Amino acid sequence: MRTAADAMLTAPVKHSPSATVREIRDFFRDDHVHAALIVSPAGYLEAVVERDDVAGAEAPGAAAAPLGRLAGRTVAAGASLAEVRRAMAVTGRRRAAVTSSDGRLLGLLCLKASRAGFCSDQDVRARAASQRDAAAVTGHAIDGRGRLGHEFALTGFLVTETAICGPQIAVSKSVFTCAFGIVTRGRPVNTA
Repeated sequence: MRTAADAMLTAPVKHSPSATVREIRDFFRDDHVHAALIVSPAGYLEAVVERDDVAGAEAPGAAAAPLGRLAGRTVAAGASLAEVRRAMAVTGRRRAAVTSSDGRLLGLLCLKASRAGFCSDQDVRARAASQRDAAAVTGHAIDGRGRLGHEFALTGFLVTETAICGPQIAVSKSVFTCAFGIVTRGRPVNTA
């Protein structure tokens, strides 16, 4: 029998108990993120905070942990993966924290959007690498007149021009537009 521990992500993002509502809201700007794991310094899971938990919170500087909960958002490491998947389907949840019998966070189960299976550590690393490759801008600066500098390096791309634009996201060999509304133009370079 496959267990929750067999399919969990082993290095999920963890937040300290002092994480604020504002910080967790910022974390949720990534639409792939469905749960913020609040973990004590000793590794115990204190709360699982979901987007709706902080959506209406009026004190952005307040701790987010009291808004979350553990009930219905955690599974034991030895739980049957098939049973956990069925329960997630019934409740509409796509994330469940995996804990040890004493409450330590071990990992995170992430049901894929397609519901065809669970995300793996390899899937997460590949997605992170593709985001870094698409958006890894280094050496940038804003000059004294508020203009974005031209000393950028995208993987395999030398930026020659920048401008402010709309919020669209596009990547090609001639144009890169980031989510912050800055378009850069340039030319491919040999990175070998």
